[in-house]
Amino acid sequence: MVFRQILMFLPLCFAQNPEEVIDAVSSVAPPGAVPGGVKINTPPPPKVEEEVSLEPQAGPIRFYYEHQNNKEMPKFLMQVEQGGIHVTVFKDGEEWDRFIINEEAKGGITGGKPKTDQNLFQIDIDWKKQTFSGTRNENNKLNGLQLEMTFDIKQNSYVLVDFKIVNLEGRYDVDLHHRTGHGYEVKAPLGLSFGCYTPGMFKPKGNETNSGMVAGVTLPAMQLQVYQVVRGRFGPMWECGNMI
Repeated sequence: MVFRQILMFLPLCFAQNPEEVIDAVSSVAPPGAVPGGVKINTPPPPKVEEEVSLEPQAGPIRFYYEHQNNKEMPKFLMQVEQGGIHVTVFKDGEEWDRFIINEEAKGGITGGKPKTDQNLFQIDIDWKKQTFSGTRNENNKLNGLQLEMTFDIKQNSYVLVDFKIVNLEGRYDVDLHHRTGHGYEVKAPLGLSFGCYTPGMFKPKGNETNSGMVAGVTLPAMQLQVYQVVRGRFGPMWECGNMI
């Protein structure tokens, strides 16, 4: 008799609306899950790279040059921090003031090969008609300068071989050491960027205590890449102090 009552009750159980059961389960399921507790991992949307301008850029933080018509010419990319390039001026043997070159170079950035049969590549950045105030005394003025950097390829690496300030104050040319004040050579394998957070000053050759005006250049937290630059972006970083 009991068994017969159970059989009569079963049709009532299975007569419930199956859609209501499914809705009840799904209403409490967490996002990304399906009935039964199986979680679905949804992949993130693909990352879209920002477009980088390939037009010449002349600072004060980012510097870029590629020949607009001849894509076989070497390329140059550099970036600094702390407001821009720092120029320390010495007068008559004393450090006179430090200047932050915190404006875009109005004379622009240009590049070229001094000798077509060699790998030498020179970059010029022209602030000759601009004036900057001192960080110690804002009444101290630096009335114009131009930076010239020359690179070469040696053993499948690019290296800075000459660095100078020309037309400092419209009349002084200053040859700089191409190694930093901390002794680092600016050198990295082709396709990689050279990086140095605290390179130290590129000091004037000779003795900064000479009479007259000389200057040194600091590139704060510099990152630089020459010759092979893809789509205006830095390659992996080769940090200063690494041996090649």
